[in-house]
Amino acid sequence: QRPGEDTPTDALKPKKNLSGKQKINQCRLKIIAFMHNTPIFAKSEVTV
Repeated sequence: QRPGEDTPTDALKPKKNLSGKQKINQCRLKIIAFMHNTPIFAKSEVTV
């Protein structure tokens, strides 16, 4: 067995939770910033 195959299960457990939350937060921040920067999307979001 490769040395990297023993740790991934334990190493990915905390990373998955952190990365998942970070990705969601980053996506929200990017979408919010993108809509604020583009008035067209800001208007369309309000109507939707």
